[in-house]
Amino acid sequence: MIAPSFRHLRHLTALAEHRHFGRAAVASSVTQSTLSASIKELERLLEATLVDRSKRRVVSPRLETKPSSGRGRSLNSSKS
Repeated sequence: MIAPSFRHLRHLTALAEHRHFGRAAVASSVTQSTLSASIKELERLLEATLVDRSKRRVVSPRLETKPSSGRGRSLNSSKS
C-alpha cells in the first residue's frame, strides 16, 4: 500500500476543520476540484470512505476523535 502524502493529510485536515469543500480549498490554496480529487485519492489509498458528502454539508464520522486529556477537539466539530 502506498502511504498517504502530507498533501493528502493537509487537505483532509482542512476539510475536517471547515466542513465545506470550497472553504477548505481556499484554506489549502487549491481549487475545489483539486481538493476533492485529493480526498478521493486518499480514500482510495486507505480503502475507506472518510467523508460522507451531501449537498449541504460534509460529515466525517470516521474522523471523530476523543481527546485523552480533555484538550483538543473532534475533527467533526464545527467552527462558530
